[in-house]
Amino acid sequence: NIEYSKNESGKIVYVHTQDKNLLHKIIAMHALPGSHIKILHRFPSFVFEIGNSQFAVDKKIAEQIHVWVDKP
Repeated sequence: NIEYSKNESGKIVYVHTQDKNLLHKIIAMHALPGSHIKILHRFPSFVFEIGNSQFAVDKKIAEQIHVWVDKP
């Protein structure tokens, strides 16, 4: 979820969207439940890292990805 700060990381717990196009984009980025994700930037777009790949997405897509944040 988009409330997380830059450089926080965690595990994706679920993806919530009924928009098939958004779901296909999310799946193509491997932003799937159980995947580890790290937030790199929040502005001007959301940039996150999954595995060795980085992705830039808009707020609409970022809001669909719900993350359990790792504790420091």
